[in-house]
Amino acid sequence: MIDRNSAIPLHKQISRMIRNQIASGKYQAGDILPSEKELGQMYQVSRYPLRQALNSLSEEGFLERTRGKGTFVRDPAQDSRRQKNIRFTAANRTIALVMPTVHYDYPAAIVSGFVSRAASRDYAVLIGASKIDGDERITAERMVRAGAAGLVLFAAGDHLADLLQSLASRGIYASLIDRNPGLEHVDFISTDHAGGGYMAARHFCQHHFHSAAFAGEKLHLSSVRDRLDGFRRGLAQYQAEFINPRLCGRTEPLSEADIMALDYSPEFLVSRLERFRSGFPIGIFCMNDGVAIHLAGLLQHQGYVIGKEIGLIGFDNTAAGRYLNPPLTTVDQNGALIGETAADLAIQRLENGERQSVRHILPTQIIIRKSCGEG
Repeated sequence: MIDRNSAIPLHKQISRMIRNQIASGKYQAGDILPSEKELGQMYQVSRYPLRQALNSLSEEGFLERTRGKGTFVRDPAQDSRRQKNIRFTAANRTIALVMPTVHYDYPAAIVSGFVSRAASRDYAVLIGASKIDGDERITAERMVRAGAAGLVLFAAGDHLADLLQSLASRGIYASLIDRNPGLEHVDFISTDHAGGGYMAARHFCQHHFHSAAFAGEKLHLSSVRDRLDGFRRGLAQYQAEFINPRLCGRTEPLSEADIMALDYSPEFLVSRLERFRSGFPIGIFCMNDGVAIHLAGLLQHQGYVIGKEIGLIGFDNTAAGRYLNPPLTTVDQNGALIGETAADLAIQRLENGERQSVRHILPTQIIIRKSCGEG
């Protein structure tokens, strides 16, 4: 049933229900769906969200819409045969890169490295942005229908198993970059997120910040969790205090689940810092440069002196961080190298066939500026 109080948009609720009806066998390959008018009456919705849902399912490959005839359930076996026909051949030298966005330095560098390396190997590239489509599955299927022989996915979320299984069943190569939600049998290329977090902790301790916190969000993403894990490991090794639990009023031993459930938002941290002034200086490692820049503004508005009372370290080495006052110390991940490595591996797989999955974890480095009082 449609839940009009849900945060999930109507068209996505409709898509999910029709997808489940296909999976359950209510609608089978070749069946024609009821008309838009009939479906609208069934779900008690207007034509606009209904058409959004049907178009989305068509993009995903579940339905086929034919003007004047209606909407039909696609035959998965027929789709599989069709996709295998466009699998890698000498004439089909196209690979796709699916990104959430390319609107800041790090993903833009990945795209640049990927495109330049593919071009040097005489491959064409398709680029898709899953945040525009709203769903990685839609973007991936669009790339496949456009002729991609293989896909490289920078996941916006951690729900990838079904998509990867679907691609593999059709003989379409896929790999992951930057984030991996624990999937083992897939090629994976990433920055050493945990190593970057460890470097941040070590840098704080070397500059006499013996209490430190983490600021960020999206802890459901493997990359962010890894940064936090590496940071905590570094603080423990250098015998510095991880103060987020105390900022949240927790003094008892916490489980890993409890640690992940703490409030790490910049606004919350700033609201609690005054209670810890006697423990200054305090270092704050931010999940990325964007969070660090936002946090710097909040701290300076409250009168804190960055580089003296509060040390800041970001992650990504974006151009904006260089112009912060004071300039932001940050962890650099080589996006161009990630893109180049992903393109090389995809081309190797397509040209040489299947091999055991591999993991390429590329090193990070800390870019030292002034936000921890350096120099």
